[in-house]
Amino acid sequence: MNITVLGTGSVAHSLAAQAARKGMQVTLVARTPEQAARLSALKSLAYNSPDGDGDVAMSAAVMDAGRAVADASIVILAVPAYGHEPWLARAEAALQSGQALVVIGSFGGLRILHRRPGLRARRISVVEVSTSPFPCRSFAPGTVTLYGRRPSLPAAIYADR
Repeated sequence: MNITVLGTGSVAHSLAAQAARKGMQVTLVARTPEQAARLSALKSLAYNSPDGDGDVAMSAAVMDAGRAVADASIVILAVPAYGHEPWLARAEAALQSGQALVVIGSFGGLRILHRRPGLRARRISVVEVSTSPFPCRSFAPGTVTLYGRRPSLPAAIYADR
């Protein structure tokens, strides 16, 4: 399964690392060419967690949100709420029927669907959660420390039907 994570902060790193640990192909989409180049040079994400430490392969770190989104089954929007609109502007045209868009934080999914009716028309499921499932911090590019796992998260699913 291919997953694209829009963002390169601690939440994006934690979600990418966990997905890669489960054997999924993960692409991180950076905001700047410098971020993409720095992460691409690393080729992996280092993580520290209560479950153990390690490195996981990262498929790619890119700037081209459209291409990364087109190849994904799941797209995760892992940026602060004020960044939702600019990031979606970069990625929306490439979202396809059957994909799931997961919105992390601030319960922005319903707002996104309201402002972007084309998502529903194209049968894209939107999933929103109130916060990251992993309390975490990133102290350097390509590294993340996970402090645990939240046992449950409030979530809403706006299905593609």
